[in-house]
Amino acid sequence: MTDERSPSGAGAVSRPAIFAHRGGHDGPPNTVEAIRRAIEAGADGVEIDIQLATGEVLVARHDAEPDLADETLAHLTDVLSVVEDAGIRLLIDFKSNGDPEHEAAILASALTAAARPELIDVSSFSIPFLERFEEHAPEFPLYPIISLRQNFLKAKSLGRWSGASVLAAALVVNPFLATGLRRERGRLIVWFGATEWGFLIRALRRLDADAVIVGRVARTVTLLRGTRRS
Repeated sequence: MTDERSPSGAGAVSRPAIFAHRGGHDGPPNTVEAIRRAIEAGADGVEIDIQLATGEVLVARHDAEPDLADETLAHLTDVLSVVEDAGIRLLIDFKSNGDPEHEAAILASALTAAARPELIDVSSFSIPFLERFEEHAPEFPLYPIISLRQNFLKAKSLGRWSGASVLAAALVVNPFLATGLRRERGRLIVWFGATEWGFLIRALRRLDADAVIVGRVARTVTLLRGTRRS
């Protein structure tokens, strides 16, 4: 990522950096509880779904219609508070469900006002959203998300971005995606989703990924580094 510091804020993070998918699978997805558990397990960062809900509120939720009355629902401000205190990175997976221009303007305003914007990266399946967001806040690293169903055929035209977040299965089908990103000097984030085969995680180290997004943080720390970080 752009700022490869350890969660303590000192020294370099071992590559690939380990990001907790939706905050990690040791707690309810996209919640402060999950993020805290991921930090304890040794995550270098967290990947969190963010969307714009009714009332212009930015919330951490994957579903299209979050229940604002849900007491476990985390707002973006809650997420930022936890990651800023811990000094870990935040990779936002923005779920664009409406007008990309409006959504981008709201998110850009919130992130530029954050206490530690240097810890934040933004990704999305929506290329129009990323384009609009770049106009509002070009200082943030931006990563299109590539899966077998979305943006797969557009991968060759993604050189303008900081890199890409690529589903591991897409790299298995087309390993040249990684080569193309390296040729463009883009950063490669490998997203495992719900499938985390240990042999595949180890094999993808040969692709020299900058980061991996996984659900089981402690297991991945052991696989890639041999021990959990204290």
